[in-house]
Amino acid sequence: MNTGFTTHALVRSQQRGVPSLISNWLIDYGSEVFDRHGGVVRYFSSQSIRQMEPEIGKAALPRMYEYLH
Repeated sequence: MNTGFTTHALVRSQQRGVPSLISNWLIDYGSEVFDRHGGVVRYFSSQSIRQMEPEIGKAALPRMYEYLH
């Protein structure tokens, strides 16, 4: 299964206790920038969080706050 993450990223997210739901949201909604070394950095920007609200719901986002920032 191609998740869009490297093996290293998957291992680190598991070590940090990041739920797979958050990883899926990161792929679907997250912003990305190229790191100028051939990699891509994905993160939740304010804009990407606003884009999530209609689909995910305003009630769910505060519960996931620790993973979104």
